[in-house]
Amino acid sequence: MIYGDRVIEMFCSSIGLNTLAQAKEWISKKIKEADRRNREAASSEMVLHEGDFVKGIGDITYLRNILQNGSVSKEFLGASATSDATPLDTDVSRIMSEDGTIAEKIGGAAASSYGPIYFVLKNDDRFLTTRTGSETLDAENDMSKIEVFYTGALGAGHYGIRTGFSSSEINYIVMENFDERVGIEIAMNGFYIPVVDMKGKVIFTPKQYDEIREKMQGLSYYGESDYTFSENLVTGDTQKIASQIERSSSETKKKRDKICKIVEETVSELGLKLKTSIDGDLTDGFVELIDTGSTGRETNKPGDGDFDFMMRLDKSILSNQAELQKLKQALLKKLGREDSSGVIGTGDFRLKGVEIDADTSVDIDITFTEKTDAISYSTDMALQDRLATIKKQNPEKYKYVLANILLAKQTLKEAGVYKPNRGEVPQGGLGGVGIENWVLQNGGSFIDAARGFLEAAEGKSFSEFKSSYHVWDFGENHLAERRGLYPHDDFISSNMSEEGYQKMVQALREYVRSYSKSAQSLGKETLEEQKDVELLDQTESDQEKQALDIVKNNSAISK
Repeated sequence: MIYGDRVIEMFCSSIGLNTLAQAKEWISKKIKEADRRNREAASSEMVLHEGDFVKGIGDITYLRNILQNGSVSKEFLGASATSDATPLDTDVSRIMSEDGTIAEKIGGAAASSYGPIYFVLKNDDRFLTTRTGSETLDAENDMSKIEVFYTGALGAGHYGIRTGFSSSEINYIVMENFDERVGIEIAMNGFYIPVVDMKGKVIFTPKQYDEIREKMQGLSYYGESDYTFSENLVTGDTQKIASQIERSSSETKKKRDKICKIVEETVSELGLKLKTSIDGDLTDGFVELIDTGSTGRETNKPGDGDFDFMMRLDKSILSNQAELQKLKQALLKKLGREDSSGVIGTGDFRLKGVEIDADTSVDIDITFTEKTDAISYSTDMALQDRLATIKKQNPEKYKYVLANILLAKQTLKEAGVYKPNRGEVPQGGLGGVGIENWVLQNGGSFIDAARGFLEAAEGKSFSEFKSSYHVWDFGENHLAERRGLYPHDDFISSNMSEEGYQKMVQALREYVRSYSKSAQSLGKETLEEQKDVELLDQTESDQEKQALDIVKNNSAISK
């Protein structure tokens, strides 16, 4: 018997599951059923009835774990397991009255102290109640149902669900003020869950969920194994860039190999070994060097020598200042920077113009962090995942997707709106990984991404724009935990500024006009290009009129 089948048989045979394949099929069926049920329910306003169960959680940081692993009792949390006044259950509040609004019903329950995110589970035939406030019920044991029982620890409506419940059992989520990140977490979880306000109105719809999932195409980690290419990948500019990619990739690999060799020699002299991937192995003595920059994804400018690495170290090294300094000084010496120039306040390296041999000069950034057994789906992993899907699906179009990314970076660099609104030279742009995600979430086409941005920006201030237009990172920012931030960046609100927004709008207008006029000159103009020119000409005419009005008003005032 396969080991996995044996485990399933031991724990799941009571509900008729004996093999891993059966368990996977059962889970898939449950998820599809939950998605169908929740979509149907979202067609009307939600009502909270007497007998329904509510569980409150206080922060979005708990949401991902609950959606992925269920809301389970504290005793089932591995190394962090604890206990509370009602062991072996997860606490919920039973709605005790039919009277009142959703807000009033939740406000009168113990769960209200644990919000502002509330899970609602309808009390239907999924549940088996074994104890109420007045008696223990002689209920027939049914392992296919969820056991719920009265505890009374926090009042008459305080119940417990034995061991916990999965996210597929959640009928809807209640929030007074919707947080876009909740929608992102639901989408990444893989099936739709409605979010409603305190009046029962659906504020996160199936349409919104589907729009986010569409932006996740090509991310196999989330089950999106296909990618839909834009029809606007090939232009004169992208053809020129695409012809340079293979050679650039080869040159970048040679440079990276030289850097890794230097690091390997350094750590070897200190009795350590080097790995260039994350595998969750916590064996002492191994240093992990991960290329997290565009050089690791072939999205760097041809000939560029700017490398970003993350170095993951044993806790015994990272927590020992003397050992850590010994390693850093050895690296600096090998890289010809014994004077420690380029070491920033956090102790990370930002080294410019490093001569790795007589022919090669590169910039090297190294961020030092602790090695853990957690293999998070990071920002760079998500980009690599999507690009790998694209390359596998269509190698020729993959080349042009890369060219579109590089063209977008080149255009925005020249306009001075590339770097994010932080660092040595803040520009209020999307940043490198932001641009990559932006183009990839628009079919791999820079012109499609530019048109979508301008359409969303029409007539809007930056504050209005960033509340309605998002470029989400479906991977986790490596530095989010260190900085105490939400791990999934929105590159619009995280990286951009009012000034950067205005500069980007102008740069994209110029690019779209140039693209459209080029199509006209080649006789390949489409209705889309005609609309581009007409819209941009009208926009500039309106701007000129506004400027003239301002001049006239100022003149009248001066008189």
